[in-house]
Amino acid sequence: MKDFFKTTRFKVIICIVALLFGFMIQAAYTGTLSSLPSKIIGTVTAPFQAVATTVSGWFGGFFDRLTLADELLDENQELKKEIQELRGQLTDLDRYKEENANYAQQLRIQQAHPEYKMVTASVIGRDASARFYAFTIDKGTSDGIKNQDPVITSDGLVGLVMEAGPNYSTVMTILDPAFKLGVYTSQSRDTGVVSGDTALSKEGQTKLRYLSRTSTAAEGDMVLTSGMGDIAPKDLLIGTIKSVKPEKNGITKYAVLEPVVDVSSVSTVMVLIEH
Repeated sequence: MKDFFKTTRFKVIICIVALLFGFMIQAAYTGTLSSLPSKIIGTVTAPFQAVATTVSGWFGGFFDRLTLADELLDENQELKKEIQELRGQLTDLDRYKEENANYAQQLRIQQAHPEYKMVTASVIGRDASARFYAFTIDKGTSDGIKNQDPVITSDGLVGLVMEAGPNYSTVMTILDPAFKLGVYTSQSRDTGVVSGDTALSKEGQTKLRYLSRTSTAAEGDMVLTSGMGDIAPKDLLIGTIKSVKPEKNGITKYAVLEPVVDVSSVSTVMVLIEH
């Protein structure tokens, strides 16, 4: 028992008793004895009230943040929906632009070559094993298409029909070595023949053959159909010259040609049909 009087707990109790005794004396002199219990209670509970206020504020802020998060989530969903709608509109716009370009090209060619009519077709198949990107379209002999008809886009020549069925046609592209068509260069007016090359086709390029040794054809010159041979009308754009080099025979030159149409990804074409 004697040890208890020496403990910290006993000292704390003495301090509390002394504090209460002091409150009682002050209350007796000031006449506020009746408010003493409330003061004591207020003194004891004040720290807890502070903690409660802090906790309440934290929970209030937490729920406010949850509400804000829900609002932001809703706004995010709305924005995603608007973005999807805008993407759809852009896709439609691109399709309309392509269609308008095709119509404009069709009008120009028909005005320049009234002896031709055009049949618009969609690419419906590609042979994965075809090295030169041959493809199949959804129009055929029932639409007036026949072998050797030229196939174009609004940009330029794509190839020639190599097989026509009743409701389909297979197209040989300008990258194929079997493709041969007379052409001329826009600047030097040199003539030659465009024909595919196996090595160049891997780079998406083709070859302009049989340029004369004195040809002044140079990089950047455009190459267009000459109209010779009654296969394709004159002035269909094929591509631009990337470089000019001498043939091994030393008699002629050849040019590496960059097509204006990416034949590997074309999706809509027009077939020129002679009346």
